[in-house]
This record gives sequence, C-alpha cells and structure tokens, in this order.
Amino acid sequence: MRKHESFAKQNKGSALIAVLIILTFVSVVALIITKITMTNIEMKEVQSSTRKNFYNTEDIMDMMKSGLSEISAKAVKESYSDVLENYSLYISEGKNLQEQFQIEYLEKLEEKFWDSSVAKNTSTDDIDPSKKLYTTAKYDIDIVKDCIAKRNTADEAKRDCFKTGELDAEYDIDYKKGVFILKNIKVAHEESSGYGTEIKTDIVFEAPKMVFDKKFQTAAFMKYALIADDSIDASADNIAVSGNVYAGAGGIKSSEAGSTAVFSGDTIITRGDIVSGNGASLIIRSGNVSDSGIWTQNIKTTGKGSKLLIDGISYVADDLSIDGENSNVEVSGVYYGYNFQKNYGIKESDSRNDASYNSAIIINGKNSKLNMEKLKSLVLSGKTFISRGAGSMGNSDITMGESIAVRTNQLAYYVPSEYLDTTSENPAVKFTETGLKKYENAIKVSKISNYLDKKKQVVPYYYSMSESVGDKNLFVNYYLNFKSEQKANDFFAEYYKENKSKVDANASIYATKDALVVDESKVITLGGNILYREKSDTELKQKVALGVDSSDWNVSGSIFTSAANYAKKYKALQLGLTAAHEGVTDDNVRITDGNKKDEQEDKTKSPLFDYLVNKDKVKEIVNANGDSDRVCKIKDEDIGSLHHKVIILVDSDYILPTNYTEGIVIATGNVTVHGNFNGLILSGGKISLTANATVTSDEVLVSGLFQDTLKNVIFNGVINEDTYLSADSFGGVEIADYISYENWKKNEE
Repeated sequence: MRKHESFAKQNKGSALIAVLIILTFVSVVALIITKITMTNIEMKEVQSSTRKNFYNTEDIMDMMKSGLSEISAKAVKESYSDVLENYSLYISEGKNLQEQFQIEYLEKLEEKFWDSSVAKNTSTDDIDPSKKLYTTAKYDIDIVKDCIAKRNTADEAKRDCFKTGELDAEYDIDYKKGVFILKNIKVAHEESSGYGTEIKTDIVFEAPKMVFDKKFQTAAFMKYALIADDSIDASADNIAVSGNVYAGAGGIKSSEAGSTAVFSGDTIITRGDIVSGNGASLIIRSGNVSDSGIWTQNIKTTGKGSKLLIDGISYVADDLSIDGENSNVEVSGVYYGYNFQKNYGIKESDSRNDASYNSAIIINGKNSKLNMEKLKSLVLSGKTFISRGAGSMGNSDITMGESIAVRTNQLAYYVPSEYLDTTSENPAVKFTETGLKKYENAIKVSKISNYLDKKKQVVPYYYSMSESVGDKNLFVNYYLNFKSEQKANDFFAEYYKENKSKVDANASIYATKDALVVDESKVITLGGNILYREKSDTELKQKVALGVDSSDWNVSGSIFTSAANYAKKYKALQLGLTAAHEGVTDDNVRITDGNKKDEQEDKTKSPLFDYLVNKDKVKEIVNANGDSDRVCKIKDEDIGSLHHKVIILVDSDYILPTNYTEGIVIATGNVTVHGNFNGLILSGGKISLTANATVTSDEVLVSGLFQDTLKNVIFNGVINEDTYLSADSFGGVEIADYISYENWKKNEE
C-alpha cells in the first residue's frame, strides 16, 4: 500500500505532457507566421511583377508616342513653312493664318496615317461645300507599329505588342476643333513570368496654336558676327570683332608683322587653331557666363615676336604650343585642356599614347614668355610627347612625364647610344649591363629599370638632316620607354630633383625669366608633372601630377565623364553651333573620316556652311536675279545718307562695299571686309579683315531681317529650316504638349 501511494505522488509524466503541448503550440504559431510571411512575399512578388509589367507596357506606349510626335513635328513644320511661304497671298485673300495652318496640319497627318485601301467618309458645310467639317476613315496599322520600332530598332519584337485589329483601326478628324484622333489604340505586353498588361486608349493630335507675327525663335547662328567655313584672317592693323565668331578648319589667324586684332564675344569657336604668327598681335576674349567660351583645336604662336592674349573660359582639344621665337603669351580666366585619348566610349590605351589626342602646354620657341599668373584655374588631362612629326619616318610618339614643359625637357629622356646595345639584331634595343650603370651615374637616378618597359627599354626616333621626307640618310636618337604614364611622371620628378640646375639652364634657352608664371595651387595636371614659377625672375619649380584615383579614369569616372562631355560639346558646336548635335556620341567625338589608327582628322568634313545654307538655292536665286558679278541684293534700304541696311546673296567671292554697314551677307565664296559692318557675315570660304575693319554682331537686327525677308518669295529656302525651325519647337510651341490620351483603360478597368 505504501508502494502504491509513493507512485501516486510522482508528477514527472504531467511535466512531459505540458512540454509537448507548449512545443506543439509554438510549432503551430511558427507555421502560421511562416505561412503568412510566404504569402506576403508571394503577394509582393506578384505586385512587383505586375508593376514591372505595367511600366514596361507604358514604356512601349511612350516609344509609340515619341514616334508619333516625330510625324506630328514634320506635319507642323511643313504646314508652318507653307503658310510662311504664302504669307502675302493668304493675307491678300483674307484667310485666317491659324485656320489655314490647322487645315494643312490635319491633312498632312491624314496623308501619313490613312489606309488608302478603305474609302474616307467626309462631311462638309451645307453653305460652303468646299469646307470640310468631319472625316472618318481607317488608319494604317503598320505606320503606328513603325513608331514603336523606330524608337527601339534593336528590339523589333516590340512592334508585335500593338494589338489593334484592322476593323478597330479608325481615325476621326474634327476640322472645326482642329483635332485628329487615332482611335482604339491597344497595346499588350506579357513578361516571360506570365504577367501581362493591356492598355487601350485614343491618341489625340491637337493642332498647335501658332504665332505668325514672330515666325521663329532666334536661331543660334543669328547671334554671330562672323561665320567662315574655312578661316578668319585678321592679318592687318587695328581690327576689332565684337560678337560670337566661328571659323572652320583654317582657324583664326593673324600672321603679319604689325597686325593687331581683337576678338571679343560670348562664344569663339574654331575647328582649326588660333594662331598668332610672324610678329602679329592677337587678342581673343570670351564671356564668363554659362555656355560661353573659347573652343579650339590648338592655340599657337609661330615665326618671331608674336603676341597672343587668351582671356575667358578656354576649352582646348589639343595643345597650347608656343612654337615661335620671342613669343609673348598670356592666358587668363579658366583653361581646360580636357583630352587624354581619341574617343570616350571605352578606354583607348593606344590613343592615350598619341600626341594628337592629349592636351598639354609646351614652349618650343626660343626666348619665349608664357604668363599664366591671372588664371583662376588650369586643368590639363593630357601630357607632352616627343612627337613623331609630319613626316613620321616610322616614329611613334614618345611619352614624356609632364603636362607643362619646355622643349629642352626631352633631354631628360634622351639616351646616348654609347649606353646601348645597338648592334643587336633584336629591334627592341636595350641597355648593356655596364651601359645602364654608367647612364644611371650620368643622370644621378638609380634603379632606372624600375621605370622602364622590360621588353623595350628605349625607343628609336629617326630624323633626317634634309627637309625631304624621302631622304634615306636617316639618323637616330634613342629615348626612354616607360612601363606606364605614372612611371614617366615618377621618373621626371626624380630626374628633376637630381638635375635641377641642368634642367633650369636648358629651359632658359626657351623660357624667359618671366615665363611659366602660375599659381601652382590653381593647377590640376592629371596626365603629367609641371614646371612653373611662382612669379617672374624666380627659380623654376617642379610639381608632381595629381594622384587621381584610378576609378576616376574609368569610363564612368568623373574625369572620364568630364572629358567626354567637353569633347562631345566641341564637336556639336563645330557641326551646328549648339551644345548637342545628332550623331555626336561618346564613341565619336571627333570630325574624322573614320577610326583607323594614325588617320588624320578631316576638319573639312560636314561643313557648317552646308548645314546652315542651301547653296543650290543661293545659286538658283543669283542665276535668276543677280548681276554680272553674281551678287543679288534681296533687301537694300537707305538709312539716312551715309549707309545701307542690306541682305546680300553672293555665289562667288565678295568684297563688301564700305557703304554697306548693316545687314546680312551670305556668300558661297570668300568675303573681304574693309570698313565697319553691323550684323552677320556668313561665308562658305574665308573671311579676310583689312586694316581698321570692325564687325559687330546684332542679334535683333539679324533676326528681324530674316523674319521680314521670309515674306520675300525670292529668299525662301536659302537658310535650311532645321536651323531655325526646331524638330520639337516651332514659334515657341512644344509639339509633345499637343498630343494626349483619351479614354485610357488598363486591363479593361
């Protein structure tokens, strides 16, 4: 009995049961939470996939709308131009210009979209049967599909997302309201995951409200004083140009002793170089506001005793090169030498080692001065080279370790043949073992091999004592060949430290005591080191190139992006005087015949004159209305008794009479200016300025003359319409604002 009582008092079994109950409860709760979490995740995935699919479907709609906008823009442009061309006729007939434009716009849309296999249904006014009220017809489905593919040619399959059937493909025109409606537009898109979205809508084209007393916004070219497709020659005394300036491949130059010329404008552009030569004095000044600046390939001096002042925001694709003896150059404002390779779609190791594609500053002319003391900032992305030269002779450009240098700096890289094994059949000439040690002792730099390319320690540079490129009596010099750009920089820094007095003495042959004056705190050199002075008559100093994080040089890095943007803008300005231009991409930032290695840039390609002016139309007008000198005066107004306001078309070279002092001159050939002129001179060749000549831009005068003259049927078509009638904007109207959706439905909501 005692034994039984003992058993009854034990509670171990009940505790186990309680634990099992708790575990079961926790498991059930955990299962519920897991189920809820999984459901929530699945719901979010569904929501995310649905949203993604909807956005992708909307993207297709946006592509289609963009394509439709292009069709609308073309219809607006053609209708607007027709009203302008017949301006006087429509006014004399008492027609409302907006109504006339509206009718033509709607009819041009109809011409584009109508499915001609199905007849139209048109109703007219009872009183005036020639006046249309409404039209209903079928539109061509393929035309709308093409609008999708046009914006995404890499994915033609997106055309198949357009689902409108032939029976539903209707359009309506309401001539009174001025609307054209593409009805029953249906787009459906399904993801590979199975999620799909269908959008149905009508697309409404509303005829824009145009302003016919101001037929176009002022175009970029109307703000210029001079536009020359070849060059601007200011080789005479006391020349002044005030206003924007453009010169082609021949550049802007002053090249006679005693010449003095001043160019001042917000924007100065040349495809070629800015050159002061043979004792001339040239001043180039730009504005200091957004979108102003001096854009050029090179800035140079040549001959003896030339002076050059550059003041403003300078964007230089290649070099500032002082090649003339006794030159005096001053640079102030902001200077960007932005290039370090040819194009910027990818890293181009080959072009980075090509002198043609690196921006640097070098003094090549003896006893020359370069003063940069007034610079607010100086940025140089490239470096200097011992250039292969025009004849080449098989030479490669030889990398130096500086961005700012004097010609004698190349002696730091020169290797006398006595230190080399030049008898070896191996074309990669190297130091002899004893020669390397002797060379290191001679230049006081140890462990040179650490800087050099092991496979090719030196490179040959061939030259001839004769000026004839074909001369077979060649001589050769050898120069160090480095592992990398940074090793070249490191070498020169070490060389200068050990050979400072030698470098200074050699530099003094080319650079005067007041040359290379610059505040080193305002200088950023990304490609190489610099030689500089803090002020005149002080010793030269050397500054190591900025150590830039390698990521900044990558395609998406800040330096890479900055250089690409400047290079693209320069090309766009050369092609159309605007910051962006069709076909200018990271992969194509230069005007060239192609991308073959060593191929020279063709700066005469895609001339700006042909972009602005219809030369065939000029020829036609001059043939029909011009005099024996092939000159046609479209507008010739006496202003008082002293001068004329004119618009002149010339299909040849032209000497501008001094009594013509205001207006516009458009000549397919060269133009010479003797006196004072206010307005625009646009030349298909060279513009030459003689002594005491002045040219001043006048945007108000020029745009007003163009506006007035467009009413003259004779002048119509001389200026290519794209230059003053934008593809997206006409008379201040944004085309996209006049295309909208109606009856929008998603998945038949």
